[in-house]
Amino acid sequence: MKFPAFSYRAPASLQEVIQVLADDPDARIIAGGQSLLPLLAFRLVYPSCLVDLRNVSELFEISQSAGILSVGAMVTHFRNKTDPTVAKCVPILPKVLAHVAHQAVRNRGTLGGSLAHADAGAEMPFLMATLGATMYIASSAGVRSVSATDFMKGHYFTDLEAGEVLVRVEIPIPALHWEFDEYARRKGDYALVMAAAGLSMQGGRCVAARIALGAVEERAHQAIRANDFLVGKVIDESTAATAAELATEGLEPRSDIHGSRDLRLSLAKAITQRVILKAAQGAMYAGA
Repeated sequence: MKFPAFSYRAPASLQEVIQVLADDPDARIIAGGQSLLPLLAFRLVYPSCLVDLRNVSELFEISQSAGILSVGAMVTHFRNKTDPTVAKCVPILPKVLAHVAHQAVRNRGTLGGSLAHADAGAEMPFLMATLGATMYIASSAGVRSVSATDFMKGHYFTDLEAGEVLVRVEIPIPALHWEFDEYARRKGDYALVMAAAGLSMQGGRCVAARIALGAVEERAHQAIRANDFLVGKVIDESTAATAAELATEGLEPRSDIHGSRDLRLSLAKAITQRVILKAAQGAMYAGA
């Protein structure tokens, strides 16, 4: 299918990007294009202008400082998956990126693009909310910050306003040992269910826990009751199974052509149990 007509700009600075957006409310930002280009092809969006961020150097930066990993919005999934600073500071990020689509998509897709698109079945919005990341957003009014949880308001719905651009994401370097898993019908497909578990173990018992589920609701589901239950426990099959039951209490996943509500709930329990056991084993091995 043919794209609708639009003009094209590739500003050399963030200030120029902001000015273009301020001058043209119907302009759309393009990063890696992995989400926007299909929307254009199906004529689901009609931007007056595409504003390409490829020349804005500050959006490609990765840095570490004071317990924070800062990742620019234009950093690709491939770079995040292979960068040594990312692997050292937030090792769960490369693990999760191995599940994102296919290599061709990871080569072009960006962290900022995935977050701004905010697909409820995508890994990056889920992970950033689960890790307590902070988003930094620029506009003609200056730079503001918002938590990833508040940034992701729902399926394809974010806190970004007209004239704003996501600049970078700051991720707290985790103290917990994190593990992740998901179920998709084929490798690279959107997940029916995903789960992450972060644990700290001392003396064979859990001293801190954070469990979250994704792709089952419009936003990441934080399993607070499961977290509280795990603290002080020896983590074994039975304990993990009980925590998985608690983690899925009250969930109402949708039924669609990809999977029924009951299938998604069953998968959520199984995958949550699995990541809890993996996280406990990893935490004991790493001394987390």
